Amino acid sequence: MRVRTVLYLAGLAVVVTTAACTGASNVATQGSAEDETAIRGLADKFVSAFNANDAPGIAAIVTDDYRSVAADGTAINGKAGVEKAEGEGMQMRQKMNLSLTLSASTGFLQWIDASNATIGGTWSTSGAPDGTPNKGSWIGVAHKAAGGEWLLSSSLAADYVAPPPAAAPSAPAK
Repeated sequence: MRVRTVLYLAGLAVVVTTAACTGASNVATQGSAEDETAIRGLADKFVSAFNANDAPGIAAIVTDDYRSVAADGTAINGKAGVEKAEGEGMQMRQKMNLSLTLSASTGFLQWIDASNATIGGTWSTSGAPDGTPNKGSWIGVAHKAAGGEWLLSSSLAADYVAPPPAAAPSAPAK
């Protein structure tokens, strides 16, 4: 009798555990193919707006609660913060008579859940002055807004800086 009770309880535990795990697996862990296409398109939207000197266009692809940090440590918060930072950059380039053309690609997409994904890739510019970075990488978090539109909730870009040349070998000691 005691063995039968133990077996019954063990079997019940397996059934309950399986049911709990099966219920959890019904939660979507990634979006649809259409979602992935929309997310990968965020880089193209950013590039189009950047190349058109359209700061409001860049701000249009971020969430209201967007967060980032500029290379100088300045916090960039929300659509207004993005529009201000991008607008200031555009004004600076105009004053310097720089005509940059940006290109970017999305190299990876990693689903967090059906409404959030991490994305990243590379960027490059033409028209940058000699000695300034003209390529690098970027990473962001895409979020599916209530209306179904995919927006960036955070992002960060990094410049590629070439390593210094190798030091010449020192002369052997005599």
